[in-house]
Amino acid sequence: MELAHLYVKKRREFGKHCKFAAVPAELLEAIPVTDAYQSNYIMRNPSIACFDTAPHMSEHEANTERLVTKSSSMRHMEGGWPKDVDFTEQSDVSRFRKKAEKDEDYKGSVKALGPIVARCMKQVNTIDIYEEYFEGDNVDHSSEPPSAKGLAVFRDPNEVKRTATSINWHPDPSAPVKLAVSYSILNFQDSRFANSRMPQQSYIWDVLNPNMPDTELLPPSPLCCLRFNPKNTDSLVGGSYNGLITFYDLRRSGAATSKETLPFSTSVIEKSHHDPVYDVFWINSKTGNQCVSVSTDGQMLWWDTRRLSEPTDSLQLCTDVKSNGQVVLDYIASLYVLLKCTVCFKLFLALAAVVFSAFCMREIVRVGVGRLIARVQFRGRSF
Repeated sequence: MELAHLYVKKRREFGKHCKFAAVPAELLEAIPVTDAYQSNYIMRNPSIACFDTAPHMSEHEANTERLVTKSSSMRHMEGGWPKDVDFTEQSDVSRFRKKAEKDEDYKGSVKALGPIVARCMKQVNTIDIYEEYFEGDNVDHSSEPPSAKGLAVFRDPNEVKRTATSINWHPDPSAPVKLAVSYSILNFQDSRFANSRMPQQSYIWDVLNPNMPDTELLPPSPLCCLRFNPKNTDSLVGGSYNGLITFYDLRRSGAATSKETLPFSTSVIEKSHHDPVYDVFWINSKTGNQCVSVSTDGQMLWWDTRRLSEPTDSLQLCTDVKSNGQVVLDYIASLYVLLKCTVCFKLFLALAAVVFSAFCMREIVRVGVGRLIARVQFRGRSF
């Protein structure tokens, strides 16, 4: 068996180089002449003596095996679910929990964890976790006031500088850090585009490259809001200044260059909002293709991006002409279901009232006709 070891360090790099310097003479020790000990010395001529005050030290260097280190981390958002269970869907989670609670192993595990939880609860009751040890002593432990440092500046590439109306971060943490920014001028008949048309482009920026946008979106009208799809991060939905809803698929640009992206589908202007769309939000659905939008025209419209010819549902938020509609949107799926159930319940009550009224009228007519026939028969017998 052949043993070999490779040194990657050059020979001239071993050890340390001597550094000599010219310094003046220094008297380290002086022994004066003593007559009492003169007879014990024998004169030698010439006499040579060497003195070295530097300590004797040795140095040895060797190359060891290189240790390769790797930084690894884990982002825990929601774990413990099987692959076929989507934790974002409440129905799938509740179905899986009901199935797990019926399992015998689950009951045994909960029973075994009971004493451990009881012991922890006793510890919590024993120790006052809210006790103030240093009450009354206000000490400032901050070394410096909080501050923030600007890492990058993203400027509108157009000559006419516009306002960034919305900013939305890329929802995938493992992907490169990107953000979608919509640009528009919300002032009606602004002087900046009195002699020229308002630019329509909006951009997707890469945080590591602020000098050039990563993707350029080309809507039919300037975008007032823009949002990534959390289930399909390659698609976006935007609301335009003229009320249109546009859907973008970054995998299908449809433009002359790879960095330009045209809308994959656009809503019909007759079925869209009548004012600028100030916010749009993706609905937590199974297909991931449904979204909802609000505008200052007082309408809240539900859309399916696979068919933007007309909204799937609508809600009139206000009927007063003097009101300003809605400019902010935050969608809660459970509240929407509650509203739908409330509307259905009211319709059911109205239908039940109509059926009950019809039944009562029929009974009244039947009883009245019966009495009339009985009276005619009674009169016939009396004659």
